Amino acid sequence: MIQRHFYIIIICFVLVISYASAQDNPPNETIAIGSSISGQIDDATPRIEYSLNGSRGAIVRVRLRATNGNLDPVLLIIDPTGNILINRDDTAGSLDIDLTLTFQENGIYTVVVGRFGYVLGTTSGDFDLTLERVGVSSEEGSSLQYGIPITNTITNTQPRLFFTFEAQAGDIINISMIRSSGSLDPYVQLLDANRFLVAENDDANGNTRNAQIQALVINTPGTYILVATRYGQASGDSAGSFVLTVDEASNSGLGNSRFAPAGIAFNQTITAELSENRYERFYVFEGQRDQIISISMDRTQFAGQLDSYLVLTNAGFQPLIEDDDSGSSNNAYIIDYRLPTDGLYYIIATRFEREAGTTFGEYNLTLTDEGTAFSDVASDIPRLLYGTTTQASITTNETEAFYVFWGTEDERIIIAMDRTTGDLDSVLELLDSNQVRMLRDDDSGFENNARIDTTLTYTGIHFIRATRYEGTSGNLNTTGDYRLTLTRVVSN
Repeated sequence: MIQRHFYIIIICFVLVISYASAQDNPPNETIAIGSSISGQIDDATPRIEYSLNGSRGAIVRVRLRATNGNLDPVLLIIDPTGNILINRDDTAGSLDIDLTLTFQENGIYTVVVGRFGYVLGTTSGDFDLTLERVGVSSEEGSSLQYGIPITNTITNTQPRLFFTFEAQAGDIINISMIRSSGSLDPYVQLLDANRFLVAENDDANGNTRNAQIQALVINTPGTYILVATRYGQASGDSAGSFVLTVDEASNSGLGNSRFAPAGIAFNQTITAELSENRYERFYVFEGQRDQIISISMDRTQFAGQLDSYLVLTNAGFQPLIEDDDSGSSNNAYIIDYRLPTDGLYYIIATRFEREAGTTFGEYNLTLTDEGTAFSDVASDIPRLLYGTTTQASITTNETEAFYVFWGTEDERIIIAMDRTTGDLDSVLELLDSNQVRMLRDDDSGFENNARIDTTLTYTGIHFIRATRYEGTSGNLNTTGDYRLTLTRVVSN
């Protein structure tokens, strides 16, 4: 009997030493709820420590199973404040351990897997450790999990309850507070970590008093506070039970919708994947007027048959340019596109025929900064955009004016110079980037007006020279005001 008591004292002493070691030394590995991990216990390694990020209210099933050898496993779980939460050897006559626990606070827990007796033990072998989430406590202050409902009750003595949950940037969530009994008129509020109100709802659409917050986009990652209460809160008079749920929408996550695009930086390559059902991903960047960019979407060697397709849109999601196969092997490539304004732009990485398409796979998306369109052009030369009109004059002293625009190969454009006053005999010239004349027109427009209708032969800057007739006969000194218009012709 004395020997047995002595042995138990020694075991307790070893347990205390193991506990102290777990506190003084950081765990070697991390294990997450919803995962399994395997290891080996022997004389050289009588225990293995893991760190676990636990959330208050999470209900977790922990299973520790010996898989070979004669291992007699033991399990020690220490809470974030250093207290022993679980110390378990055997379960119901089995050497394996199977238990369910509810975390009482947020923080990092230490999980120690060892053998009976630890350094004094003699057993050894392999083990599997599994942590499975089985629910969430409905107690106030619990950390909610996406898709797991909880129930509780609003009363006059408990008119509101507080819960928390963790969210990532790009999450799109739906919150519902549904009455399950009594006269309760549910009311829900969502606060950020600084307790600023993010969203609230009293009565959802329809003939119901249930509260719902729909399709809320999370812009800042962190801890959010959910207040479940009733209309009027403390001064209200309704009461009853409710079911509270925080769900993640099907298009939740950065890049999965236009409402939560993933950021992409210049000269950065992002590797992502399109699936059979998720046929497009969204990216956002900030650009400057007259900045030249290129975008490539190349399927990787693992992408199978993906037929890449790119769409560039403005801040209002209006398409600016699209491409299917300008790259090699069904890859999409938007090259040397000039941004029309300062602001946000969106890239949609998708597949040919988009929703109706059938290809999918992995791709590399690259956004490249090619410089500024007019960096080498004198600042006093006006920059023209397609669809714009400018007014100016030809005078005795100012007999010509220059303009510059950015054009793309194979675009059909029309330049018109129409007299508005005087006897001006308009003349137009289209010049290349070196200001070498490519085309000239005198009277193709109505009543001595000039007009050039052509298809561009290269992508880059083009100059326009607006002047007057300077031939060898007739009036060489015409003057007057004119209207200059640059138009891109869009094919049907």
